[in-house]
Amino acid sequence: MTTGRPKHLSSFVPKATEKVMDKQGAMFGRLVTAWDTIAGPSIAAHATPVKLKFSGGRGKQQKMQAVLHLAVKGAFAPEIMHGKAQLIERLNGFLGYNAISDVVLTHREPDRIEKRKKRKPQTAPAVKDEAKSAEIDKLTADIPDEELQKALNRLGDAIISRQSGD
Repeated sequence: MTTGRPKHLSSFVPKATEKVMDKQGAMFGRLVTAWDTIAGPSIAAHATPVKLKFSGGRGKQQKMQAVLHLAVKGAFAPEIMHGKAQLIERLNGFLGYNAISDVVLTHREPDRIEKRKKRKPQTAPAVKDEAKSAEIDKLTADIPDEELQKALNRLGDAIISRQSGD
């Protein structure tokens, strides 16, 4: 029986998000978020994760294994199949255990894949603080490896821009 009184939104959240926030959903979310890094630019440009399907292994001693389903542009499928073992290894390395047992490819229209890839982050562009950036450059000036020095400078700039954006 309802009381006719308004309910807090928080009372609806657990039921609305339980499917997304269960273990499978969280793992799939991590894969989708880091897909470009895990798969590499050549695979990520032509394939995108669609779902993660788990089977068996739900005991305390046995971790669940899953099959990752990818949407792939037709002409690129043979190349992904050729490197499937390496892709599974990279996926499992990212997840920290042998979570992915197989990868299944689904041929999809290229525009459906490209729409997912063209989403842009909704963050405001960072404004560079030149004084703090110069201070970071001074701190890293003694690092002999030029690539490492540049990477540390970029990291420092990113941290400063986040701090100033808060």
